[in-house]
Amino acid sequence: MITHRIANDIHGERQRQIERRLRLRRNDRAAPIPRLSFRKRVGHGLIHVGWMLAADGPLPDAEAPGGSPQAAHGFATGDTTVIALTREARASYAFVERNFNLTKRYLGWEIAFLVYAVAGALSVSLIGQSVGSTRLLMLLVVGAVFWNYLSVVFQSIGDTITWERWEGTLEYTMMAPVRRSVQLLGSALYAVIYGLIHTTILLIVLALFFSLDLGRANIGAAALFMAVGSASFVGIGMLAAILPMMSVERGSQMVFVLQSCLLLISGVTQ
Repeated sequence: MITHRIANDIHGERQRQIERRLRLRRNDRAAPIPRLSFRKRVGHGLIHVGWMLAADGPLPDAEAPGGSPQAAHGFATGDTTVIALTREARASYAFVERNFNLTKRYLGWEIAFLVYAVAGALSVSLIGQSVGSTRLLMLLVVGAVFWNYLSVVFQSIGDTITWERWEGTLEYTMMAPVRRSVQLLGSALYAVIYGLIHTTILLIVLALFFSLDLGRANIGAAALFMAVGSASFVGIGMLAAILPMMSVERGSQMVFVLQSCLLLISGVTQ
């Protein structure tokens, strides 16, 4: 008797729960969907933009089944592409800024390497002045300046893994939520900008030392040759950057050996 009564109570409670759920479901369907205020819509849009800048894909919209997340948040396809490109550009700039911060941290060493590059270029160019040939002097100056730019670009990219290992950020960089192409683009862009700054200072010093007249210099042709050389040396530098991964002790030395071999066969000092 008691067992039968307990079973009836459980059955009745289940029935009441089912009826309550059905009533709540009917009320939810009948209730009008509240319209979001302007502040909430702007807040949702900012959240979506922030998510797009931090992640690799669009934010899924659970409130709009069957519709695109971009349309639900008021973004067109073109706007989404612009946001994605902006995110990739900011990520590349982050690598450029980080490398320049490292350069400022070791500014003393950078000045020392700059003095070494200036001394090497002067020693090569003085050969032409000692002979007394202005044409030979200009050839040696142009070759020294071009090789300085290409070597700086190559060494900056080739020592990327070595710098990461010195700073203890190699694992963090490899696990960063960015594309490898974005990382390589940032490193290459830093190498080109740093090489241009380094070479400009060297050219100014050589022009002042030898009293060179650069008023009739063909800047367009020089920029074209530097762009072509940058493309090739950036690619070779990326290949050389894996040498420190293959050998921790000898990798950086092999990068320098490869750089010396490129100097031998490049012909920029001829």
